Amino acid sequence: STNSSRFPPRSISTNSTTMSAYNFFPYADEEERAAFGNDPVRRHIFDNLLRYIKNNNPLETELDTVSDPYAIAFAQLEWSTAAWKRIGAFIGKNDHFKKVVLETCSLTPEKLESLFDGLGENLSLEELCFGDHEEIGAVDIIPLLTPYLQRNTNLVDLRLCNVGFSAQHLQDLASAMNGTQITKLDLSKNDMGAVDQTWNLIPIAVHSSQPGLKWLKLSECRLGRRGCTSVAQVLQEKDCKLELLYLDGNEIDDECCSILTSSLQRNEVLETLNLEDNDQITVAGYKHFLNLFADKSSIQSTYNSNHTLGSLGEEGFFNQAMIGDDKVETLLRRVQEINYECNYEGRNEIEMILQAVTRDHEADTLVQHIRGKIYEFNRHNAGRDKIELIHFDGQFDMMNIVDLDAKLMPRLLAWIGDDSQRLHCMYRIVRNWGVSTFLGSPSADSHEVLETRAKRRRQS
Repeated sequence: STNSSRFPPRSISTNSTTMSAYNFFPYADEEERAAFGNDPVRRHIFDNLLRYIKNNNPLETELDTVSDPYAIAFAQLEWSTAAWKRIGAFIGKNDHFKKVVLETCSLTPEKLESLFDGLGENLSLEELCFGDHEEIGAVDIIPLLTPYLQRNTNLVDLRLCNVGFSAQHLQDLASAMNGTQITKLDLSKNDMGAVDQTWNLIPIAVHSSQPGLKWLKLSECRLGRRGCTSVAQVLQEKDCKLELLYLDGNEIDDECCSILTSSLQRNEVLETLNLEDNDQITVAGYKHFLNLFADKSSIQSTYNSNHTLGSLGEEGFFNQAMIGDDKVETLLRRVQEINYECNYEGRNEIEMILQAVTRDHEADTLVQHIRGKIYEFNRHNAGRDKIELIHFDGQFDMMNIVDLDAKLMPRLLAWIGDDSQRLHCMYRIVRNWGVSTFLGSPSADSHEVLETRAKRRRQS
């Protein structure tokens, strides 16, 4: 059982005006005593958590059963339907409340409905999460969520983890989210891998909310190839605004990587695609991403590669044991660094300045405009860096620039980078000047080599 001595009483302002606004007795009436129980632990939780919610304390803005010690203790206990109804009423009348995270609580369909009787009146919540409940599922949650999401225009973050969602519930959820302000959605640990399920993520990921989803988490959903195909369709949509997409732990293999990279050829929005804990991906799968980041078929193709996707996982994601190819690993690390710099170089600093000097209603449009200009400039630099990395390093192939007019060579070398890079590239060009059509004729050394080889062939 939870020991109330582990949690020191919360301190609140001693200002006389503030003091008079709060009731410092554990229960206001016998009905409250009956709802929450009279044992010391329950009274302690009420006195140090629920009472502050009830009395609209501006310092108590969340009920989080994952991170707050009092809320964790609350989640470990069984509460009556009457108690959940009271808690919902407390939250519903609290205009300071921002966050409700209810995971591993003893919620039943009846208790959930009682909670929403009051919670549904709250219009200040910005984050709502239900997760890891054995007795409630999507069929219980969606009918209660639908009217609430339509009323609360402040809610931007919705998490429904391990609550029995399947691909068949996506359309219902999209309808519930239609016209809302939600930009973050977490459906992790819902098994969506059944072979008889029809996948369609487009309504929920592209058209469900007015600003558009920017953050979608589908971790451990058993997506497989069917799910990845649906995700790829979303990423190809011109209205897709996803910046972060979590597909970790989803039975993704090399073919899935091919499907995903094909959909990202023209996507200039997605910045993070988390692929951790997909052990079926081999070096062949990662090569698909390397080609996405830096297509080496031509200099123009390299320049036009994806310069937006800057991460395939958390820091330290790549290691030799996972990829099995040092060269691929090194190149993947470097091109991801280039993309990351393309996304964030100078952007955050300028956005902070603009937000500080611009009124709210003007800031968003101006920030988006400046952000686009910064990205355009950074994109040019990213393309240049990748061309230097892929085409002017190691075994340089002269065929890459064989059709270049000789008069453009100084501009090419000046465009590539700093003095050390230009000298390196000049060395590679002179050293490999063995293509007869390049600049009219091969170098003197190459000509001598070619003559020697031709003489040996004639003698043999």
